[in-house]
Amino acid sequence: MYRILKLSNAKFRRDLTCFPFLCQPPLRTISRTSKNYSEEGNQDGNVLRKRLKETADTLIIGGGCVGVSLAYHLAKAGQKDVVLLEKTELTAGSTWHAAGLTTYYHPGINLKKVHYDSIKLYEQLEAETGQAVGFHQPGSIRIASSALRVDEIKYQMSRTHWHPSPQYYITPEKIHELFPLLNMNKVLAGLYTTGDGHIDPYSLTMALAAGARMYGAQIYTQAPVEALTPVASGKWDVKTPHGTIRANRIVNASGLCKPPWFNIFYLIPDGARFRHLGDSDML
Repeated sequence: MYRILKLSNAKFRRDLTCFPFLCQPPLRTISRTSKNYSEEGNQDGNVLRKRLKETADTLIIGGGCVGVSLAYHLAKAGQKDVVLLEKTELTAGSTWHAAGLTTYYHPGINLKKVHYDSIKLYEQLEAETGQAVGFHQPGSIRIASSALRVDEIKYQMSRTHWHPSPQYYITPEKIHELFPLLNMNKVLAGLYTTGDGHIDPYSLTMALAAGARMYGAQIYTQAPVEALTPVASGKWDVKTPHGTIRANRIVNASGLCKPPWFNIFYLIPDGARFRHLGDSDML
């Protein structure tokens, strides 16, 4: 049995070598564009070396959607000298394969406002930056199949005055009209939220990056952080293969996996346990 599993594992890995796109995000074109751009004398590493004795006001580690969004908002708000470092390419971590679901709905008041502001940003981001974001808003229906869920929907409807929210309490008849394929057994009511939808996370990140650069932020790819060193002034020395940047503050937007330099904080990141399907112990 062990031999069979071992052979299966070897075959699986051999198959992956025949299809390298299964093992990495679809960023070949972007990477090539970056290399061509570098050959013209604008290599990210060379630009970074010019900053060796300079300081960054805010330095963001991680080029996923969260990190790039932070760079965009800080730069747009007027903060100067915002720098983002990404160890490979933008979105190459978990962003590129995220679901990208968007909704106005949230049971909490504060995060509901964040959802609302986010969707309004997505609606106009293409016009602002010139970068398409792949945003679609077909709407959504949350189904109530118990009296408790009906009460929850009514409670949420009573809170719509806190923030603008295009949501409506609808009957089973209206639900069936909007979505005739749904099995209506046990359906008691629904919460219809127009404007909910989905967005392409890769395109969104690229649009945010374009906006961040437009407002003055500097984004460097192929610039992994190797070490963080606190200095007496309260600032941080951020070491990369291209040199060191001294930052007034740093933001860790590197995602779920703990990078080696994270140990300096003596913290355990709050993250889920997970395995990749390609791990040998799963075969």
